[in-house]
Amino acid sequence: MDLVMAGTFEKSAVTRAFLAEVVESARSTPPEVLYAADRLAQFGPAVEAAPVLKRVALRCDDKRVRPALNCLLWTWYGMSK
Repeated sequence: MDLVMAGTFEKSAVTRAFLAEVVESARSTPPEVLYAADRLAQFGPAVEAAPVLKRVALRCDDKRVRPALNCLLWTWYGMSK
């Protein structure tokens, strides 16, 4: 998580690509996926982030992280309207 936090101090295409890679990586733990997904949602844009976040939320089977990912999506989509 420290690496994700350190790698997200600027909003750029490189940072968004890094976050998408962390979110989709099989090596990432569920809490890491949630944190990276939150950062990716904040960095946007929705056109790029939404498909990645939807796939991750559907794929997640952690009983605590999946509801949090769904909540993140609902909150995020509500704010972007």
